[in-house]
Amino acid sequence: MFNEEPWDMLENQMTLAEILQNNGYSTNLVGKWHLGMGSREYTPTFKGFDYHYGYWGPYIDYYEKRVRQPSNFSMGYDFRKNLELECTPPNTYVTDLLTDEAERIILQRNNSLQPLFLFLSHMAPHSANPENPLQAPQEKIDKFSYIPDLRRRTYAAMVSILDESVGRIVRALDIAQILSNTILIFYSDNGAPTRGLLLNTGSNWPFRGQKNSPWEGGVRVAGAIWSPLLPHCNGVFEEPIYVGDWLPTLAAASNINLELNLDGINMWPDLTTCQTNTNTFNRRNREILHVMDDMWQLTSYMIGQYKYIQGTTVNGTFDGFLSRRYENIIDPRTEFYGQLILDTITSRSLQRYESTPLTFERIQILRAQNKIWAKDFVPPNIVIIVADDMGFDDVSFRGGHEFITPNIDALAYHGQILNRMYTPPVCTPSRATLLTGLYPLRTGSQHYVMANEEPWSILGNHTNMAKTFQDHGYSTNLVGKWHLGMGRREFTPTHQGFDYHYGYWGAYIDYYRKTCKMPTETSMGYDFRRNLDIECTSEDDYATDLFTKEAERIIMENGSSKPLFMMVTHLAPHSGNDDDPLQAPFEDIQKFSYIPDIRRRTYAAMISKLDESVGRIVQALDAARMLNNSIIVFYSDNGAPSVGFLSNTGSNWPLKGQKHSPWEGGIRVPGAIWSALLEKRGSIYQQTMYAADWFPTLAAAANIELNLPLDGLNLWPDLVNGDYTTNNFPQYQEREIIHMFDEIWNVTSYTKGRFKYIKGTTSQGEYDKMLSQRNPHTNDPRETLYEEAIKTSMVSKSLQKYEQNILTNEKINNLRQNTKVHCGPDGAPCDALKEECLYNIWLDPCEQNNLASRPEFAHVLKEMRLRVKTLGQTAVKPKTGGSVEKNDPARHDCIWSNFLQEPPTEYISQCGYHSSPCRGVWNQQLLMYLLYFLWSCLAVCALFVAVYLSKQRHYDRVSTDPNHVSEGVQLN
Repeated sequence: MFNEEPWDMLENQMTLAEILQNNGYSTNLVGKWHLGMGSREYTPTFKGFDYHYGYWGPYIDYYEKRVRQPSNFSMGYDFRKNLELECTPPNTYVTDLLTDEAERIILQRNNSLQPLFLFLSHMAPHSANPENPLQAPQEKIDKFSYIPDLRRRTYAAMVSILDESVGRIVRALDIAQILSNTILIFYSDNGAPTRGLLLNTGSNWPFRGQKNSPWEGGVRVAGAIWSPLLPHCNGVFEEPIYVGDWLPTLAAASNINLELNLDGINMWPDLTTCQTNTNTFNRRNREILHVMDDMWQLTSYMIGQYKYIQGTTVNGTFDGFLSRRYENIIDPRTEFYGQLILDTITSRSLQRYESTPLTFERIQILRAQNKIWAKDFVPPNIVIIVADDMGFDDVSFRGGHEFITPNIDALAYHGQILNRMYTPPVCTPSRATLLTGLYPLRTGSQHYVMANEEPWSILGNHTNMAKTFQDHGYSTNLVGKWHLGMGRREFTPTHQGFDYHYGYWGAYIDYYRKTCKMPTETSMGYDFRRNLDIECTSEDDYATDLFTKEAERIIMENGSSKPLFMMVTHLAPHSGNDDDPLQAPFEDIQKFSYIPDIRRRTYAAMISKLDESVGRIVQALDAARMLNNSIIVFYSDNGAPSVGFLSNTGSNWPLKGQKHSPWEGGIRVPGAIWSALLEKRGSIYQQTMYAADWFPTLAAAANIELNLPLDGLNLWPDLVNGDYTTNNFPQYQEREIIHMFDEIWNVTSYTKGRFKYIKGTTSQGEYDKMLSQRNPHTNDPRETLYEEAIKTSMVSKSLQKYEQNILTNEKINNLRQNTKVHCGPDGAPCDALKEECLYNIWLDPCEQNNLASRPEFAHVLKEMRLRVKTLGQTAVKPKTGGSVEKNDPARHDCIWSNFLQEPPTEYISQCGYHSSPCRGVWNQQLLMYLLYFLWSCLAVCALFVAVYLSKQRHYDRVSTDPNHVSEGVQLN
């Protein structure tokens, strides 16, 4: 109920306060009312309370006692004594004020014979106004400094003061000598709003849902009752008690006869006779209607052991498990928990009324009995598939028709499409950000990609995702590209948290020869390994196929002893060496013969092999029976280089720019996630997601607590619950991402909320435009049966068995249509070499309308400029540059190696692509090819000789037969 609403929620209803007041009780309300204030007759002292001290509305500021409710209203004061405003100093904390008043009421009874009814309805731990929602005295907050999350730390302080209030009330009752004939009740009005509107970070673990949801997390609360009138009953009352039961229960305890038609049940006889066995409880089939909302079409109903739910709230946003316990966040007092309980003012006050002393053993037994047993947590398998330089428009789930990607699309349609997935604009910083959860400027990778000959370790001493999962019992595997340093063994994957690596250390390799020629003065070098050892492969083996086969092998051999963490960081569709940049098997290229451009045709074949790899990996997980507890992530490390240096013809249409640019085409990439653990599969996740988010997000999914100062956000709760409406999540609307901060080339790209700021650019602005177009006349022949291609893909066949709903043509087309990016009209252009650029990236994703010169956005520009400056002051020195002479593969037997540790071999003036460890294999293959060639030549020669001799014999026979010659002449 909002403050401005004109309703009397208790109209024509008899209240508990009125019943007790009519039966001689002194009735007092201290704290919150929230049942109407439009007329005096709606307020507490007209509804059965002799006295009220507190506020009428839903909440107030803990210090100022003001509220803005609803949000478009002005701030208003709301604190009263009966009908009069009660002015309190702004430094007084409301929980303390309410406790002080409750103590005063108890202690000033002066041995009155009139029984007391005191309803202390605390504000704590409800959040206050959105601009400062969680509040507590700083000295109280500091007591919980071991809790990393400041909001949760403040919440703990709020609850601590509430707990202190309970103790003070009990002590006051003891001092007033009325405990011997008192009933004490404590409970919460509803579950905690863990997230969303007016969140307070409260935990409903292990229940599903939260406040304003039909699930147990919204309707089942903490509660306790004490009275010397009750026996011990072993301390745990198992029967369901509904808040509506308190009126008839307390009336019965007060010997008040009720003639009312109530939904609540008198539980006093059960409480006094210790009815705790639900199997024999005579009301075991009682019903409770938790929610019946005609407007939102929502019902939550329970009868006996069964609960029925139809519909939900906020589009199902809060329908998942929103809370968890953190095993490594422990109150230091936990070690002495038993003694702490016995030493509380509550325990000291109540103990004298107990016939049996409370002991450590009894405390432990009661605590164990009260535990809700959740299903044992099984860590999920995690598979991250990363494409290299894949274009934003080169997945067909975005509507492209030049070539389709049925397996990647099926993964997206069955799972969630990450519609606003962002990465750093080039390879090395993108991979560092993925593994560390940090911006590139914090790892020294903010300038450019790392050349093979550079002597740095990008990860350094940073905690990384692989090492974290390894430390928590995962089998950690990297298949494919590393590109984070190779100068020393300690820089390479198996020294950085991976149990196993199969692939290459450097920037890229030839798809067949597995060699790399960097665009520097270094020689050609071989770069393919199994862990630290050179892995010799056939030149017929295509790199994408090798990685796929190895990923399949790892999956099938993983077993069940350890959960699997595997990153498959493909080479595809990155270009190879300059002499032959785009490579794919000939038969795959031929499948795309309808594409006129041979380079684009080859690129399509490279993407097709990548798409096939995704299908085979999902298929392997299915065959290994691991899919039901797996998380599969797919995305590209950055945008495609459509033109220019190391271009692969990839398309970032309709976005501006490309790889290594500050524009959307360099940093916004295709992405998708699937897991049976996701509640809202078959949807589009519209929240902004950044590469740094994967570390905290996947750690949360694996129940791994991170006490790290990360730039990435834990989005697992949002992904699980399908939170894709930005209006519901103000905490994410203003999230910031520093996409580029290059102090060497003076380029900045930064977003906060819906605004994006760019200063400077790369390559002299040559790529600061839309570099790709869709050709309406070039269509994959499979496009006409697109939906069927999706449903018959390897991925769809594997995943469909885990879906409750069949993937329909309509669903596919709706998702495909809703992922399209619409540029909008052209506006004011921006030359980033000469001026600052400001865009509303939500409304202008193609960066066509510069807002920097418009006065109404001057404050936005100023704030973003200052924030970038502040972030820049935290940047570490960029790691760039290296010694070509020292690190040339020619000095290491034509192999890219740990050049800072391995002594150079005799200098070879020029290296070919055959490195000596693999030369024997290749020489053997060459000999086989030569023998095959010679055999073929001999066979052809023999055939020619046989034909020649046959013709010669025929000629000799004909030339000696005169009749035949004459006949032949006549015929001529």
